[in-house]
Amino acid sequence: MKNGTLLVLPIALSVVLPLSCGSDSSSPVGQGGSAAAGGDASVEADSPDALTPDGTTPPDAKSDAPGCGDGVVAPGETCDGNCPTSCDDGDGCTQDVLTGSALLCNVTCQNTVTITSCTSGDDCCPAGCDRNTDSDCPYHVDSTTGNDANDGLTPQTAWKTVAKVNATSFVPGDNIAFKRGEVWHEALLIKSKGDKSKPIVFRSYGAGADKPVLSPTRAITQWTAAQNSIYVADLDVETNQVMVDGQRLAIAHHPNTGYLYVDTEEDSSNKTSFDDADLAVSKADLVGSEINIRSVRWAYDPAKVVDLVGQRVTIDPGIEDAGVFHKNTGYILANKLWMLDAPGEWFYDKDMKKLYLRTLDDSPPSSHNVEVSVAEAAIEVQYPQGVVVNGLEVRHASRYGIRLTGPTYAQVKNCVSIGSGAEGIIVDWPSAGGVIDVLDNIVRKSAYTGISVSADPAISQKTTVQRNQVFDTMPGFPLVGRTQSYPGGIAIMVHGAGVEVKSNIIKSSGYSCSTYGGTSHLIEQNVIEQCCLLLDDCGGIYMGGDSHVVRSNIVRDSIGNSEGDPSFFKDKGTAAQGIYADDRSHGILIEGNTVVNADLGYQIHNSYSNQIKGNTSYASRETAIWFSEDTIVNIVGYVHDNVTEDSIYFPNPEALALGEGGWLGSITFGSFDRNRYWHSKGKLPIRQSLQVNGEYQSRDYALQDWRDATGYDLNSKDITEAYRVEPIVGKPTGAADLISNGTFDAATTGWAGWPAAVSVTWAADCGLTGGCLRFVANPPSDGALLSSNSFAVTAGTGYQVKFSALASAPDTLTAVVRRGSDPWDDVGLVASASVNGARTDFTFVFVATKSATARLDFGFSKSGTQFSLDDVSVREVTVSHNDPADDSRIIVNPTAADATTDLQGVQYCDVDGATVSGQVVLKPYTSMILLSCFCNNDYQCNNKETAATCPQDCP
Repeated sequence: MKNGTLLVLPIALSVVLPLSCGSDSSSPVGQGGSAAAGGDASVEADSPDALTPDGTTPPDAKSDAPGCGDGVVAPGETCDGNCPTSCDDGDGCTQDVLTGSALLCNVTCQNTVTITSCTSGDDCCPAGCDRNTDSDCPYHVDSTTGNDANDGLTPQTAWKTVAKVNATSFVPGDNIAFKRGEVWHEALLIKSKGDKSKPIVFRSYGAGADKPVLSPTRAITQWTAAQNSIYVADLDVETNQVMVDGQRLAIAHHPNTGYLYVDTEEDSSNKTSFDDADLAVSKADLVGSEINIRSVRWAYDPAKVVDLVGQRVTIDPGIEDAGVFHKNTGYILANKLWMLDAPGEWFYDKDMKKLYLRTLDDSPPSSHNVEVSVAEAAIEVQYPQGVVVNGLEVRHASRYGIRLTGPTYAQVKNCVSIGSGAEGIIVDWPSAGGVIDVLDNIVRKSAYTGISVSADPAISQKTTVQRNQVFDTMPGFPLVGRTQSYPGGIAIMVHGAGVEVKSNIIKSSGYSCSTYGGTSHLIEQNVIEQCCLLLDDCGGIYMGGDSHVVRSNIVRDSIGNSEGDPSFFKDKGTAAQGIYADDRSHGILIEGNTVVNADLGYQIHNSYSNQIKGNTSYASRETAIWFSEDTIVNIVGYVHDNVTEDSIYFPNPEALALGEGGWLGSITFGSFDRNRYWHSKGKLPIRQSLQVNGEYQSRDYALQDWRDATGYDLNSKDITEAYRVEPIVGKPTGAADLISNGTFDAATTGWAGWPAAVSVTWAADCGLTGGCLRFVANPPSDGALLSSNSFAVTAGTGYQVKFSALASAPDTLTAVVRRGSDPWDDVGLVASASVNGARTDFTFVFVATKSATARLDFGFSKSGTQFSLDDVSVREVTVSHNDPADDSRIIVNPTAADATTDLQGVQYCDVDGATVSGQVVLKPYTSMILLSCFCNNDYQCNNKETAATCPQDCP
């Protein structure tokens, strides 16, 4: 983070909000914000892109800008990607002080010696003391100068190996210290039991910042050249990870990038076979290979190929119950020697006990440090009753970095876990009454899960997961030897009761950044970024269960990845949410959170009795908040009594603010009030979609129409009128009207309705300008259209569509300029208009996306509402584009202290219309949306007026 205390995240909306030339006064701003004097500069951060299956960014993708979080310690930074959240050095003799923030890459630690005398019971072993003079002194372990024949009581008589530690029985109060900067290629197995008041502590000692490293790997040094830059070595133990110079290689797989695809649409009962006519592989080469199938959006299904007959592939076991072999389902083959055809891959032949690999640059492996994982866990703590693991680093265990099994009292703190083959840190089934702390750890590049807590929800225990940093979870293609599809790519996964997950930093996860099952978890003040990079149907915070509190979290960039999804899913786009309450969840408080850049900011799916209050959703790509009920639970009315209040829903211009989907015919999902909604011109903020007797119905609402129809949101606000600007502005050129009869002075000539059941009539006076066209979509017509005469449009040319309308009851119509023949696709304009009993004039400007013979269509609901139209025109205009970068932005404080940003002399408005200038102070874990203000509230003009030109006439 460059010289600042805030993340400033500009979102390039395609709507432009002109700079203000109004009052210079300032006022408190947004949720948690206020104007203040003094402040720091702020920086901007780019959004990430989805990953390819091999974990790389596509060649044309934009990567994160340099700065805090790029893993490089730049000038002005003290750390990057490995910043501590605690300065606890494991030495009870020192006072430890941390300044700065890991989020700002400016952490510094000061460890000052405050105890110098040999005194038992003070957790300190000063210099010159040993276990004979001070019971707090540890057993010492030194991999370089130690000797297992020593007594271990002093640094000079240290033990040498982890095996010696494993073979020793310890008693409550014992300390075992590993020398900083040393490396052991062994696994630590802890069986001795302490107690809560006198735990057995495993920690570090000595000078330097480098932690002791436990890396249970074996070095491979004897290599023979095979062919095509492939080298081979003997290896008598099966492995699932190979590292070259500390970097994990990919298992040999095919194809090297992207997916192979299923050709056929299979019956849902078939879980074991599919056709692929393009698979140019022999049966001998294919059978026995591993296969990872994307039969569902949210997982890779692992299996083995057991047969190939013609183009029919058979696997075992079958895909999971929810999976179906849809046409174009993606899959990847792995773990055959013939697939080792690219740098950075490996293969192990377990029959011949041979390891094959290609280094990243195809250089001989003898010039590199090549290691393989040989132990399941780097640190295994079995049924601990008073054990602390403090300040150790673990690397490249085949499954677990640090595993606690059945703990009663245990702490894992200030540790680093890198490159585990499954979980980085796992707390497995705590005992009743257990107290377990996972604090201030750094977990990087875990293959499946960063931190995992698995507990029985019926057992009372207290587990705290706090101030950890979890990065790059499931960063690429799954490892070899998996037997189940779930979990994978989850940074923090919790199941149980009453787990506190607080003040953690999560960045870059293949699937959901965090998931929660069970009951009564506290999920608070976490900063979560870059979720769903490999998979889909996931979120920053994903929940089942009940009674959780989700408060004051920052969730940014849920991306989603539809590559490999069958067309059944892929055609629907990605499904990467910010905060996601899923099937059968209920009683959840979702309060004071900020979500930036997700498909759905907040999703409430088959979930009931939740409180959704005081949240912000910004730059959602589909809908800011979405409620739905469907056949997964399949109970009509299951979604009910959700309360949505006091929130800001500010989506992208093409997205909705609020949506409801009642696929079982019910749509009484809860109540709404005191919310603020934004939408772009031509896009109404609220949509209700309903399926009744197999028939799909959908209607978009303006806020007032929504109030009238439902009684909801009586005290809510549509903030669009104060800040509405088109992304493009059309200036008349004097071109002829392309509509042959848009004034309807005497008839409806040139217009046609579809289908036959609709009614198109002329009226001499219907409250518009003279004659008008009246249209009724008589039920049960399956949609209804009113079409103009044909006219030519030219790609890249601007056009302005104008019309006036009213209706017998509040309703919605859609204006579309589309091709007048098959495939009937739009040529640049699809806009919604909310119509009621009063005349409303509409203007839409667009740039034609293709040259075509087109027509103007009005689409109507099937409600039987009578619509009246007049003064319809389509004219060519000169287009000017407004700069979307100046329209709106969100500032976020992701830290635990008040933070200040300087607005650099620019005056903004907040979502309530108050002007903002100078400096802004945000409370911890809050955000504020800033909008460029209109000149004199002249939102009908959209030319970015300045002090010199304001006010001015509209074109």
